[in-house]
Parts: sequence; structure tokens; C-alpha cells
Amino acid sequence: MLGERMFSVCDRDHDNWINFEDFVLSVALLTHGTKDDRLKLIFQMYDVENKGVITRGELEMMFNSFRSIHSEDTPPSVKINQ
Repeated sequence: MLGERMFSVCDRDHDNWINFEDFVLSVALLTHGTKDDRLKLIFQMYDVENKGVITRGELEMMFNSFRSIHSEDTPPSVKINQ
């Protein structure tokens, strides 16, 4: 999931390809962008439905994606209660 979201955010013209320009701009933003620019990029990764808001389900999905990457044994899923 995390890789898919990163791909979607880096594919600036939404043609299902990351060309050299898309790649360079994304890397430059991550390495030299302002804190605000980097936070916007991270927000876009979490905003799976591209609605400008992050739903509980999207947040849970991303947390679980991070947890599965950082753990040798997949831990139980995160569930956010109301």
C-alpha cells in the first residue's frame, strides 16, 4: 500500500508512469523541500481518495502498512476507535 501511494503521489501527470522529471521533482521535494512541502506530500500519501481529508479508514490503512514494513513478524492490525 505504501509503495502504491508513493507512486501515485510521484506520478505528477497521472499517466501511470514516473518519468525522469517526476522522479527528480519528487526526490528534490523530499530532500530539499520546505517542511511544509514535505508535510503536504505525506498528507497526499495518506489521502487515498484524494478528497483533501484523511478518513479513519485511510489512517488505519497507512498505519498498518507502516507497521508491516517495520516489523519482521506482522503485528496485529491497528484499529482506531471513535
